[in-house]
Amino acid sequence: MPVKPCRTVIIEESHFRKIYLEQKLTTSEIMAAYPAMSKHALNTSMSYYKQFYQEEMQAIRSGHHRNSMLGNKRGEGRKKHVPLSVLQDLLSRGYTLQRMADTLQLAPQTVSQRLVEYGLVRNQTVRQNLHLRKEVEKLQQLEQYAPGIVEAAMNSALNPEAFYEKLYLAFCEVQKLTWFVQGISGKPYSRLSEKERGNARHIAWTTNKAEITLSLALLQEGIPHERQYTYRKDGNSRWVADFFLPQWNLLVEVDGSMHKLAHVKQADREKDEYMKKNNLKFLRLSSKTVMKDTASAIRSIREAGSNP
Repeated sequence: MPVKPCRTVIIEESHFRKIYLEQKLTTSEIMAAYPAMSKHALNTSMSYYKQFYQEEMQAIRSGHHRNSMLGNKRGEGRKKHVPLSVLQDLLSRGYTLQRMADTLQLAPQTVSQRLVEYGLVRNQTVRQNLHLRKEVEKLQQLEQYAPGIVEAAMNSALNPEAFYEKLYLAFCEVQKLTWFVQGISGKPYSRLSEKERGNARHIAWTTNKAEITLSLALLQEGIPHERQYTYRKDGNSRWVADFFLPQWNLLVEVDGSMHKLAHVKQADREKDEYMKKNNLKFLRLSSKTVMKDTASAIRSIREAGSNP
């Protein structure tokens, strides 16, 4: 399938004109004819070329709709037999539910029903269910906000809709608790003042997941630290480190995916040069390391702190 460079892969214009505007293939027919092409690439191509061929594409879609109304009856897909071997083959290829539906020319709900009837589930659903079974203790804490969430989690492979309904209820209630904590603190988006914090300099209300994870780990290790530490002021601007560990005089930055952007990299280089020039000890950790191997992050901090 010829493609052209873009923010994501899309079909070359000449090929798009041939298969869609001239041959007038449906999306299901295109996916069947070109199995190597992803549904995302096709949808992106349709959206991109709509700005140039809006009227022609609208007419073709209307024709596809009329043909489907004439050639199909609502609910007929539910009666269509899908062999077990066919579903097993699609699952082994790693097909998503939508792609299986497009391949079989059935509604996703019908395919999902067939999977349940055969006792089959998608690999992603299996992995998620296995993960949930290791987190029963945490799920039990959510029972007060969404009664029945543990049972729904254990059955999520066969009935994901019921589980996500419970999960959403829990999410809403926990979010309300977060707002409550921020509200009574009076400082929802900034750290407390020196007077308000006293010796509890680790307190900060930023909700970065990796930073909170590292802060809790440092507290468990008994390592004093200050979050959102200002190490340079220049007029109205200031440079802030994610952590400052006074016992080692060490600054720590936790870098997420945003730090891969060019302008952020440049800002980081300027900060690094400033810290080297002023003999400030500093360490950069990736948020991925903090989240996946917190113990390793703590070891790196101890090593950096102990070095002169």
